[in-house]
Amino acid sequence: MNIIEKRFSFNNNYKDEIKGKILFSGGKKNLPLVIILHGFKGWKDWGFLPYFSESLAQSNSIVIRFDFSLNGMSEDTDLVAYPEKFALNTVSREISDVVEVFTRFKDGTLVEDISFDDIWNGQVFLVGHSLGGAVAVLSAEEIKPDGLILLASVSRLGRYTERQKEQWRNDGLLRFTNNRTGQELTINLSYLEDIENNNYNDKLLDALRNYNNPVLILHGSEDITVPVSEAYELAEACKNNNGLNLKIIGRTGHTFGVEHPFVQAGQALEETITSTKIFIGLQ
Repeated sequence: MNIIEKRFSFNNNYKDEIKGKILFSGGKKNLPLVIILHGFKGWKDWGFLPYFSESLAQSNSIVIRFDFSLNGMSEDTDLVAYPEKFALNTVSREISDVVEVFTRFKDGTLVEDISFDDIWNGQVFLVGHSLGGAVAVLSAEEIKPDGLILLASVSRLGRYTERQKEQWRNDGLLRFTNNRTGQELTINLSYLEDIENNNYNDKLLDALRNYNNPVLILHGSEDITVPVSEAYELAEACKNNNGLNLKIIGRTGHTFGVEHPFVQAGQALEETITSTKIFIGLQ
């Protein structure tokens, strides 16, 4: 199948750059839009995300994946190239980025000289991995997607002990190590204040309770980064909506059996992709 890939880049309302890629099946029409959101310390080309995107595009969809404007990443390295930007990130900024990307897609300004009006069927699905799952849910009120796909998603954003928060407030920043790379990173107090001031912990589950379209929750049974109990908490919040699909994938963890750099897809990732395609209604 002829898969067309286009890059896009623009400065958001805060004058920070958003870079991304859009893939779609050449010569096809009536395609749904799928927007994929990476997680904390992630980026658009991490691990399984390119393979996941290409698999969905090959099954007749338009797929967008992009770097949040303050993820601090560069396409030249797997390290956080701009730690000063990473330190400034907040959940609110990520929600704003999602809305801007979707708005530009709709009004035809996302990719220069390309309009998708003649191939897009009007449907949109948000896919979020880990923290990206929470951002997808919190973006749903504005975007009004036809479905949410939550991959190993968190169910709460206040993931810090009282001692950590006290130290964070005293220092004005939180220091931590990226386990994958060993890189020392910081994130400013504004990240915590954004969660608390906007009451995002409660809003996350409330948004699911008030969301009326179908939700697909996929979670690895061996996930030690985000315990599987959080998948059940998300499912409980949206049990009364118009369609809940909860699937616990056995013998796999937070990244569905994939590390970075990507080598090959195993059974867990293929099962994740197949479940996502069925949920969206792709062929």
